Formats: sequence, C-alpha cells, structure tokens
Amino acid sequence: MELRNYVPAKKAAEEIGISYSLLTSRMYNGKIKYVKVGWAVYIAKGEVKRLKKLEEQRRRDASHEGVEGAAR
Repeated sequence: MELRNYVPAKKAAEEIGISYSLLTSRMYNGKIKYVKVGWAVYIAKGEVKRLKKLEEQRRRDASHEGVEGAAR
C-alpha cells in the first residue's frame, strides 16, 4: 500500500477541525474509513476532504440556527 494518498489520523483531525478523540470514535463506529499500518492509523486524503466539507456545512448550519433562533 502506498501511503502518499493518506494522512495520519491526528493530522486529519486537525485538517477537518475536530478533536482526535471524536475522529477515532467515528472511525471505530464505522462512520469514517481508515487503514491501520502497525500502530499507525491513516485516513485517505479524499475521505479527509469529504469530512472537512461535511464539518464546514455542519458549522454553517449551526450558526444559521443560532441567528434564526435569536430573531424569534
């Protein structure tokens, strides 16, 4: 397996904008695809990109809910 298309899990968590603990929880619950090489855990760059997009959308939605709730 060639690892140039993969990111270490800790770096992936930083790029996505979530804690490493949340990332590993989601990995072990089957919500995030990952590979393990020895003790090291890697996530494909495409998966990181997808998760970052989802996290950005979740944050946008959450900020809009706060604005709408304040207007009521």
